[in-house]
Amino acid sequence: ELTDDQKRAATAPGSAAVVAGAGTGKTRMLAERYLHHVSEHNLSPLSVVAVTFTEKAAAELRSRMRQTLIDKVSDEAVVAEVEAAQISTIHSLAARICRDFYDLAEIPADFKVLDETESPLWAAEIFEEAVALLDNKIADEFGYEWFYRVLRVLLNDPIASEKALELGSGHWQTVIEAEKRAAINELINSEAWHYAASVIRTTEGKAGDKLEDARVSAIEAMDAIQNNHGITDAFVKLVQLKAHLGQAANWPAGDKERVGYALKQLKSAASATFEHATLEFGPDDEEAARRIPPLSEAFAQVRSHISKAKLREKVLDFNDLERYALKVLRHEEALEHYQKRWKAILVDEFQDTNPVQAEIIQRLTRNAKLTIVGDEKQSIYGFRGADVRVFGLVRQQILSEVDGMEVPLALTFRAHSELVAATNCIF
Repeated sequence: ELTDDQKRAATAPGSAAVVAGAGTGKTRMLAERYLHHVSEHNLSPLSVVAVTFTEKAAAELRSRMRQTLIDKVSDEAVVAEVEAAQISTIHSLAARICRDFYDLAEIPADFKVLDETESPLWAAEIFEEAVALLDNKIADEFGYEWFYRVLRVLLNDPIASEKALELGSGHWQTVIEAEKRAAINELINSEAWHYAASVIRTTEGKAGDKLEDARVSAIEAMDAIQNNHGITDAFVKLVQLKAHLGQAANWPAGDKERVGYALKQLKSAASATFEHATLEFGPDDEEAARRIPPLSEAFAQVRSHISKAKLREKVLDFNDLERYALKVLRHEEALEHYQKRWKAILVDEFQDTNPVQAEIIQRLTRNAKLTIVGDEKQSIYGFRGADVRVFGLVRQQILSEVDGMEVPLALTFRAHSELVAATNCIF
């Protein structure tokens, strides 16, 4: 039997964001959700898309969905449609979109997809060639070696890099000041700040006591921050507070503990905002800003050379599939085609999607039910461009819909209750 939470997620009337920890039966839930779309929403399996992270996981999901339909649906034709349904990785889905509308993507119809082994081998050779062809006027000022190192990093996530470079550097100082002020305001408005102010300004220990010295130092730092004077030095004082020192005999009864606790909370709040509150636009930023224009030009030249080589040789990598699929889905005729065909989309491991993948999914679900399954604590693919914040943003969008709901799967089948209880105590 499904747990109550699994049942709520599987039978949600509209879109659903499912927060599923390890071992909580999400594959079972997804199979039941698929069944619900078929049996209750009267959808053909061909109208339901399921997306997961790996080919192995997609095969397992297809098998589970097939078995669930066999067990609970008597129509053999419906079960057979599962074999032709779009149950795949996000890149297989993107490849299908690219093949369906290769003309809109402006790519060869018979392109080949480079896998994770082939792609870096092919790219290494063509990248060397592209950098060697850089305009001398661009490369001479900073040298080929610098461009070589930086461009390799940028081309690992070309879509995000392109967006970043397009922003330029003219607004950097404004952004830094805004971030700095927001971080300072966050500290000043925090509960820890208000509690510390109420305690340390009304309590005093004996002169020479180390905790008393820390109290005085904290007051000086708080005054400096409120007066916007010597911000960096003031924050350094707060994050270096020694809240555990001092002698109880030097304080009225109970005051040492109260002051120590207040300083500890204040230190923690200051540490959390320190990085942004102490930002400064300095020589390194000026030098980086100076390099942005030639870097943007070099990036455009190298990327153009690589793109032309790929089209000439009829090969695309995973980044290309995402980029061209998104290009296709920006055409209304393609969107209308998929809106007629696909009425529900299920996405597993959503915490490991990147912004481009999320935009692909959101465009496809403009008039379809979306079910996302994920867990921010299990996000491990940041090095591939995955952005865990995407999961939170899409969850909020689902919750803003009329029938949208969030369902946590909190019961794990992978550990006994004593172990879970002990772990929860630690965390």
